[in-house]
Amino acid sequence: MLAAELRRVGQPAAAEELDAAERGGATSTEILHRIGLVLWEHRALRRGLGDTGVAAWDALMAEVHRAFPGSRLAWWVARLFSAIGGR
Repeated sequence: MLAAELRRVGQPAAAEELDAAERGGATSTEILHRIGLVLWEHRALRRGLGDTGVAAWDALMAEVHRAFPGSRLAWWVARLFSAIGGR
C-alpha cells in the first residue's frame, strides 16, 4: 500500500526501492531491515503523503521498531535534529 501511495505522489523510485526491499529478503527480519533502510533513506517523503500513506508508513515503521528496538532511538534523534534545523 505504501509503494502505491509513493507512486501516487510522484516518487516511483522510492516505491521501487520499497518493493525491492520486500522481494529481496530471505527472512522476515531481513525484509524488515531492508524496509527500514529504505524508509530511513527516504524519511523526508513521509511529509508529502496523504493520510493513507502516513498510516501505511507508520504501520511499517512499527514493525521495523518491533524487530529492531534500538532503531526507535535513531529515528527519534533524527527527528530531533530535523526539528532544530539539521537534516
